[in-house]
Amino acid sequence: MTTRSTALTAPKAADGEPALKYVQANGVRFAYLEQGSGPLVMFMHGFPDNAWSYRKQMQVFAEAGYRAVSPFLRRPRFRRMECSIPLRWARIS
Repeated sequence: MTTRSTALTAPKAADGEPALKYVQANGVRFAYLEQGSGPLVMFMHGFPDNAWSYRKQMQVFAEAGYRAVSPFLRRPRFRRMECSIPLRWARIS
């Protein structure tokens, strides 16, 4: 398996807001929020939240000298993607 990673950045975020960025690995594009620099702190959300849920906490950690990152863990809608294993799709709502 080969791993390729490319980071892409959306337009510059407003002051105090995390920047929306993308990373591509193995042909799949992932979105995440990032703010600050320094040691990494990850914010992992659960269902039904998303990465924007942590924007205020990310700002506090960034101001304290940390690199705050929050990935978007939920896939948008029921978009099909190529996968080598069989998947079962079920609606939650």
